[in-house]
Amino acid sequence: MTTAISTTYQAAARTADRNVVRKWARLGIGFNVEPARKTPDLEQLLVATAKVCPRNARLFILVATWLKKFGIYVAAHRIKGLATSQLDSDDQATLAILLGTAVEHGAPKLLRKIVVSELAQATTPGPLFEVDRGPLSDLIEADATETSKHYGRWVQPIELKPGALRTPQWVLKKNPSLSWRAAHKGDLRCSVAETLRRNMLGATISESELARQCGATRAAVRAALHDLQFEFLGLKIIRQQGVRGSMIHLEKTTE
Repeated sequence: MTTAISTTYQAAARTADRNVVRKWARLGIGFNVEPARKTPDLEQLLVATAKVCPRNARLFILVATWLKKFGIYVAAHRIKGLATSQLDSDDQATLAILLGTAVEHGAPKLLRKIVVSELAQATTPGPLFEVDRGPLSDLIEADATETSKHYGRWVQPIELKPGALRTPQWVLKKNPSLSWRAAHKGDLRCSVAETLRRNMLGATISESELARQCGATRAAVRAALHDLQFEFLGLKIIRQQGVRGSMIHLEKTTE
């Protein structure tokens, strides 16, 4: 029975790993796989990547490389909200190290300021990558980066692989929706818009719930919504009195 469970788990892990890799291939990482058929939800993909990285050191390096070049596409507040609600402390630590490593190599500092500082440390310190776990793990700790030591998942310094990435022109041609993200450079407007598009399209959400999902204050979300009214014809803000603040609605016709 134990062997059967282990085999089932390994098969499920391989499927999850392949799905994550296919989505990154769609976003311009040169994996030798068929890319996903549509542009992935970038923040959810980063959350899923945190779960896969311990089994795939190459993925960690290539995603860090991608974040240095294309990190302005990431909606920082949104990924903070998703990570803190969907990941356990060990996976949050992995994501913090991934983002922190990318920032150290030149990715937008907003990722560290908004996301990394809010993520949890691992419950028990040890090497991040499964291949490094074992009797020689102390050697990994000795050479580990300060960020990885802080979060309790040790990683030695990495060398980025820029040659493994597609050009910005290729990425935008395959994923034109990213151009809007680039214009806002991952700020709160980007997180509010993507939360509405991905989670609440055609539905109504309170201002307070939107702020919770974005990991921001209601005042900051209210200011972002004010700006977004000039960009989305289907965005409706219904002002009302009450503890939840205004109600927000994004029409399906805006996609």
